[in-house]
Amino acid sequence: MMTPGPTLRDIHPAPPPSWWPPAYGWWLLAVVVLILIAGAVLYMSRRVRRRRRWRMIHDELLALREQYPREGRAWLAAGLSAWLRRAARLHDPRAASLQGEAWDAHIGACAPRGLDTAPLRVLRTALYEREPSFDAEASLAAAERWLRHVVSRRVK
Repeated sequence: MMTPGPTLRDIHPAPPPSWWPPAYGWWLLAVVVLILIAGAVLYMSRRVRRRRRWRMIHDELLALREQYPREGRAWLAAGLSAWLRRAARLHDPRAASLQGEAWDAHIGACAPRGLDTAPLRVLRTALYEREPSFDAEASLAAAERWLRHVVSRRVK
């Protein structure tokens, strides 16, 4: 009779490959996705801040329009001129140093086609008049149209 030999076990296949650590391609994909997410977050935060600044500028214009009947034209000329400077500075930081004809040219360059910038240009001289004689409603309307155009070009 034969003596029983060693008992053999069944053949076990190799374990399936582990999911960790991932292959190099997955690491590369993860890095690219993280960079894209960080870029999107940065872009959106800048966009939100920019929109918030433009919203504040628009609210200032609405406040000027609301207070103008009580305060008068001289007050409106000063307020609207300062407002226009702040809004232009948000659009182009170099606009803060412009004066005279250069300022008028900048306002005209930023204005939409067909907008008469004369109601905005007259503010430059109306500041120094005791009783300024300019069309306040036309200046306010031109300022609002100018702002809408600049915002539509700048904030997307």
